Amino acid sequence: MARSVGGHVPGPTLAVTPKSGWNDPEVGNLVTWDTSGNMRVDECAVDETAAGQILAINPAKTVLTVELFTGGMVAVLPYSGSIALGDAVEADGTANAQAQGKVRADNTNGRGRVIAKDRVSGYVDVYFG
Repeated sequence: MARSVGGHVPGPTLAVTPKSGWNDPEVGNLVTWDTSGNMRVDECAVDETAAGQILAINPAKTVLTVELFTGGMVAVLPYSGSIALGDAVEADGTANAQAQGKVRADNTNGRGRVIAKDRVSGYVDVYFG
């Protein structure tokens, strides 16, 4: 059986609540911690570093299951702009057609390191160490 290299290495998941007023969370959205309440997240805007990505949402959209970008995990994320192996990433404030939040290079304020680019066209593998 053929084996390919790279890919997603899962991070831990956590049930959290969306920030008050965020009424349209979608699976795939990148999130950042919000300090307006306990265990609360907000959708990443441009120039924010992502704490994780939404994996599941309850029907009332009041509980989000988020995969946290923590040490040892690899996230496969869509990207925009010019990005290279070794770059750190931040949210670019947009999403692809599947509602997955896109990342872009930011070697000053970004997190993680790009370890593969276009292994899947339009996506980067980001290692969080």
